[in-house]
Amino acid sequence: MIPARLGLVALAALSVLVQAEPVLAGCKVTISGTYQKMLPPPQGFEYRIGVLRMSEVRIKLGTWKSMENMWSGTSVLQGQSFTRGAELDLGCNNARRYRFRVSLSKLRRGPLAQGPDITDWMSAWLYFPSESGWTESTSIALGDLARLFNVPSPR
Repeated sequence: MIPARLGLVALAALSVLVQAEPVLAGCKVTISGTYQKMLPPPQGFEYRIGVLRMSEVRIKLGTWKSMENMWSGTSVLQGQSFTRGAELDLGCNNARRYRFRVSLSKLRRGPLAQGPDITDWMSAWLYFPSESGWTESTSIALGDLARLFNVPSPR
């Protein structure tokens, strides 16, 4: 009689597990942004903004986790936009906060340049939705990334 009850308990537990969303189910998100508002670079150079793979994500009550293995990162020149997908751990019903590492590089261009020649580089953190906010959205719109960098005006 006891084994029969144990079987019913096991069957009930299995039923609950089958109906619940898997704990380790991933979540596909779309990350987008643009690089529009920026001063023109010096003659012979161009600016490039990158959203780096070393960006991070966390869920409530969790710690920051590198997104390095979740997406490829991206970079754009002035006037360009990007949209990239990322596959995050855990289900989409988890509130998340993102911390994107954004870089601004000054590249030498012209016929003498043998590929990208970075002459100057700076970076900043961009929190989404904010430093204290949370989101369950799978569409992460970062806006114009140039707002993160204070480049002196030309004279």
